[in-house]
Amino acid sequence: HLVPMLNNRKDSMKAKLVVVLAFSLISLLPMKAYSVQSEMQRRLHNPAMEYEIGRMYYYGNGVINGKSVEKDYAMAMKHFTKAASYGSVDASFFIGLMHYQGTGVKKNYAEAFKWLNEAATSNNGPAILLLGQMYQNGEGTTKDNQKAIEWYKKEAVFGNDLAEYSIA
Repeated sequence: HLVPMLNNRKDSMKAKLVVVLAFSLISLLPMKAYSVQSEMQRRLHNPAMEYEIGRMYYYGNGVINGKSVEKDYAMAMKHFTKAASYGSVDASFFIGLMHYQGTGVKKNYAEAFKWLNEAATSNNGPAILLLGQMYQNGEGTTKDNQKAIEWYKKEAVFGNDLAEYSIA
């Protein structure tokens, strides 16, 4: 037994403290420390959270730390970029969209194409449509109507009317 039979409350509290300290020391072992570190990294590197914060800044709505969020494209880009680096496909779409429209950054079709292609190859519907449009218009890439149609068809399968219209 870890905790021997105790006769009074004071001894019980001391025993509980010993058990807590013992388990705390065990958690310092390399294997446990690694899992604690991994858990901390998972919490700190949360793509969904970074993406949502980016959206708040992009649209200028929401509350962070009790304060209303104002539109701030630089902060939106910062959080979208962090989310994308952790694997957020939706964040990649927004980065591409911002470069495509010149929202908060200088308009850059080549950069937009790179980010939208990344999102589209992961089946992000809006990215698929915009990538098709970029191929159709030769924005950030060589004009290629066949590739545009391929991307539109990929999205049309999901019943997207705009994609179906773009094919026609």
